[in-house]
Amino acid sequence: RRVASEPRSEGMGMMGGSSMDPNTWIKGMRDSFSSLSGSPRSLWLIFAIKFLESLAYFSKSLIFAIFLTDEFQMSDSEAGLYFGLVGSLTTLYGFFAGPLIDKLGCRSSLILGSVLSLVSRVAVAVTTGRLVLWVMAFVVMPIGGCLMIPVMTLAVKGHTNQHNRGFAFGLFYSVMNVGALGS
Repeated sequence: RRVASEPRSEGMGMMGGSSMDPNTWIKGMRDSFSSLSGSPRSLWLIFAIKFLESLAYFSKSLIFAIFLTDEFQMSDSEAGLYFGLVGSLTTLYGFFAGPLIDKLGCRSSLILGSVLSLVSRVAVAVTTGRLVLWVMAFVVMPIGGCLMIPVMTLAVKGHTNQHNRGFAFGLFYSVMNVGALGS
């Protein structure tokens, strides 16, 4: 058993324990990023898309209920229901999107999902009609999301190897958090 005053062992993950020398940490980060240097350009594009999708998603999450209340005179309960349904429908549609993603392939699914997400977000932002809001929020936006999100995860796995995959997924989720912070 380790006593509190003893140094931590070096088996604490890729970059050591918490009391690490800054130079060692910098070298570890440089080595981790270097492990991705031979990765295809599309991996870096996935990171950029993940950032933009996260920025858009978390920005929408922050203002959607307020937007519905102010622009469509919905009650708080009705706006909350709309908000919850968008996320729930993304998950529900996702159960059925697998065969479509397999048929289209990762690249086409990601492009289609990105276009649907962009179109639906712009349409929701500019519409004054509840029918357009309903179709975009409950059909187009969730389908766009379920075509994009799992495909980005598959792409990270496909563009990495067992030696750099852990770092690539860590970077993928860090990019998501930076997008959330930016919202």
